[in-house]
Amino acid sequence: ESTDLAICPANRGAVWYKIEVTGKPVHMGRIREGVNAVEKMAEIMRELRRYETKLIAESDHPLFREYEQPVQVNIGMIKGGDWPSMVAGWCEMEGGVGFLPNKELPQIQEDLRQLLANFPDPWIQEHSRVSFPKLHNDAYETPVSDPLVTGLTEAVSKSGLKPKITGYIVSCDARLYARVGKMPTVVFGAGSLKEAHSRSESLSISEALKASEVLVNYLLL
Repeated sequence: ESTDLAICPANRGAVWYKIEVTGKPVHMGRIREGVNAVEKMAEIMRELRRYETKLIAESDHPLFREYEQPVQVNIGMIKGGDWPSMVAGWCEMEGGVGFLPNKELPQIQEDLRQLLANFPDPWIQEHSRVSFPKLHNDAYETPVSDPLVTGLTEAVSKSGLKPKITGYIVSCDARLYARVGKMPTVVFGAGSLKEAHSRSESLSISEALKASEVLVNYLLL
């Protein structure tokens, strides 16, 4: 993974959610008799922002303190309604929650379930649901005192670089080695997240060679 040659013994988790709300569709001429699902979703969006504030307050980790906002609740997609002259009878929203190793994925999922179940608006309590049909990645952490971390730190120094130990701000497959494989795991590599998943994604050959040098030095310890 692209870490700018930083040593990342922890990365945040991520879970995608889908929230669905049903309303009561009527012609706009009888608007007071309807319930607009899009407007109800707007209420949920505001509550998600309050949940994000709460999640940030509950989350702290020394490896992630350099980041301005390592915990996020994102609203990524929204659609609803069938006709401009109808009160919207349905609305769907999809997004993601990024969380630190102090939280478990099932905790985040249950938080969102409870957000809807205890919503101040009774209509939303009874006519909404949340599911998690897509991405669901745990966070993970390897202690910085682990020999893998200290050894890689030494290898970085031997390669003429100043070691930097930090958290990885995105989710990746490292969690599988750490949580399923039960093995010490570090994310390390050439390249920058600033260009990842973009049209300008690229990798400096000199940086790739330096990353290879670090790994060789680690193997020779």
